[in-house]
Amino acid sequence: LRAAHAAREAGSWLIGPNTLGLCVPGQGLLGSVAPEFCMPGRVALLGRSGTLTLTVARLMTAAGIGQRIAIHIGGDAVIGRNPDEYLDALASDPGTDAVLYCGEIGGDKEYALAEAIGRFPRPVVATIVGRHAPAERQMGHAGALIGSARESAAAKLAALRDGGAHVAATPYEAIALLKEILAA
Repeated sequence: LRAAHAAREAGSWLIGPNTLGLCVPGQGLLGSVAPEFCMPGRVALLGRSGTLTLTVARLMTAAGIGQRIAIHIGGDAVIGRNPDEYLDALASDPGTDAVLYCGEIGGDKEYALAEAIGRFPRPVVATIVGRHAPAERQMGHAGALIGSARESAAAKLAALRDGGAHVAATPYEAIALLKEILAA
């Protein structure tokens, strides 16, 4: 918490603390996102789960969708920056044509993201994993715990849809939806 606060005070971006980092395919790596899973492109990938971020980067690459950046932002309650902040930062990036957000159950960070989508000038596709997780049971780490109905996948997907995101039930559906949007 002190590190996240100090980074903000300094005007810096803390990646993590519990994260695989980020990869800008063909340019650089910070952390342990597998660069061979990524390929250069124009879609920013934001993920709360490390495993999900790696899986989706690999699926995107296999589908021929390159990434502008692949960021595992972390799923814990305290992270360096929140999904809405990444979206705001990407809004002025001419190399980003769309964003694929892969969230998970627990916490409420998706609600600020839903509000930020209205400010974002390009398409946002979103999926939330954990649709079948039982309430009040921790799934993987502290952030993936449904403590209230607001923290469920269904509630978050509804908020993201209301905010203007194209929502998908699964990562596979998200990639198919992204392909349709990019082809239009």
